[in-house]
Amino acid sequence: MKSKIIEIQRLVGVTPDGVIGDKTLNAILEKLRPASSQGETAPDQVRFDMMATMLNFEDDRITGPASLRVMRLPEGDGGGTYEIAGICDGIEPKVFNSIKVELEAGNRDKAWDMCIDYVEKKTRNGQVWSPENLAIEFFLRDIIFNMGDGGCVNVMQRTINYYGETKVVVDGAWGPKTKKAWEELLSIIVPVNLLLALARCRDQRYKAIATANSKKEKFLAGWYSRTLKAKTYAKKLL
Repeated sequence: MKSKIIEIQRLVGVTPDGVIGDKTLNAILEKLRPASSQGETAPDQVRFDMMATMLNFEDDRITGPASLRVMRLPEGDGGGTYEIAGICDGIEPKVFNSIKVELEAGNRDKAWDMCIDYVEKKTRNGQVWSPENLAIEFFLRDIIFNMGDGGCVNVMQRTINYYGETKVVVDGAWGPKTKKAWEELLSIIVPVNLLLALARCRDQRYKAIATANSKKEKFLAGWYSRTLKAKTYAKKLL
């Protein structure tokens, strides 16, 4: 039975965890509706999978509600003491504790939905900065979830200077000059080349962090691996 549920979940575009929850039922209903009434369902389903994928990047054992768990952060991480799929008690204590309460109460579907909703809201600028391409949107969202808006802008600015005609200061601040240069870059570069450039500059940003703080060097291999995972997933959306 579980294998059939997983197969259905894959077909309708939700996390294949073998558990029938509201997300799975809603996705099935949308698939059964006539195409003319589906509206933006397909992009919404893709974005749901984006969020689930980013949560999995943070903890590769988490694939859905059934596997959601609290984990101790590695020493030197800087996010606090514990995390739930990248949602850390030292950075987002209220969100972390709310999700933890639901997990401890056995409300796994609700906890999972809270994680998905948090990541979607936290990374929404990825959609703002790439309104027409889901692959670039995902890659930007994953950078934001991993290193915040400022870290993402830093990577975007590096990419602008690497590939764009207009050069900007790499300071992690989203101002008028960066906005204009980014929009210019979007108009002259094909998405696959932009994705590759973003990946390269993302790794440059990771290297800069490790160079500035030697205690962070132990995280480099994992950071580079995440860049590769995000790039691989994003390519599927091109």
